Amino acid sequence: MPYLELMVSSAAVADGLVYFATSSFYYYYYAEGSLYCLDADTGAYQWDQPILGSWYWYFFESNSPVVADGQVYFLNIDWYGYDSELCCYDAYTGSPIWTYYLGNQFSLSNPAFYDDSVFLAVIDYSIYNGKIYRINADTGNVIWDVAVFGIPYFSSPSVADDKLYIPLLNFYSYDAILICLDTNDGNLIWDYTLDYFTLSSPAIADGRVYLPDYWGNIYAIGYPNDPPTIPTINGETDGKAGKSYDYTIVSTDPEEEDIYYFVYWGDDNSSGWIGPYESGEVVTLSHTWEVKDTYNITARAKDIHGSKSDWASLEVTMPKSYLYNRWLVWLERFPLIQRLLWFIFD
Repeated sequence: MPYLELMVSSAAVADGLVYFATSSFYYYYYAEGSLYCLDADTGAYQWDQPILGSWYWYFFESNSPVVADGQVYFLNIDWYGYDSELCCYDAYTGSPIWTYYLGNQFSLSNPAFYDDSVFLAVIDYSIYNGKIYRINADTGNVIWDVAVFGIPYFSSPSVADDKLYIPLLNFYSYDAILICLDTNDGNLIWDYTLDYFTLSSPAIADGRVYLPDYWGNIYAIGYPNDPPTIPTINGETDGKAGKSYDYTIVSTDPEEEDIYYFVYWGDDNSSGWIGPYESGEVVTLSHTWEVKDTYNITARAKDIHGSKSDWASLEVTMPKSYLYNRWLVWLERFPLIQRLLWFIFD
């Protein structure tokens, strides 16, 4: 690294390598910098690529590399010209793979990777409003882009469960909203008006979006997410120990989301969480009880956000062992022996 070259990004670590961006301290308007890759264990140099830096390094610090599936994505910004380009490099060699030129648009935030795509929120300097892009991660081709009213400012998009969340700021009124877009087509799903603007990116957990605003408020915003219905369990309720039986389990999710199942067989064995299965899909599981007894099968379902149903139950009885039953069948072939044994034990 050249002398007085500043590290102006967060570091990204993947597959034993660390990536970060720098900017030269010597330039004023049109600065030079580098995107570096080092060995995460030893710090040994791997490769670097030239990028545009800036004397606005405190702004530039918002743009950090994103690494996924063996590729590095970095937003290269010309602060003097107020335009930018999204660059993709090979994560191991640093070789450029593709570049998408954004023109008179730039961003103060990082791209997000999801579902083989790169999502990017930019400020269109010509109209001073925002635009959201979905770009194919392998080719650099735009899948869709949508204009939004407001600018993303320092906030990066957060993506989960086919939904993109990004807070926007009205630059003139300082009103702020959190919007949710469908990642498949970019259509607006919902928006929520915040009390104050934010410089943060949303965090997502358990079906809720968490976001602080400039005045210290923290929002927890939940999108509709009802738990699946209580599962229905069907199968034999009177069987023989030592023999395998099939049981079907099915539940439906109000939002038609995929479902996981947990089945406890009542004999210290369970299936663990299995899935995902489509809502309404009938799942068949097999189990064998080795000991004669009465058992209570219990099962519950959860959706992809972790919302769980109540437990369902089915009582089954295994009164005789499978081997004992086979012995009785064999004995029926010899009635004289059967009568003799009956006389002895009676």
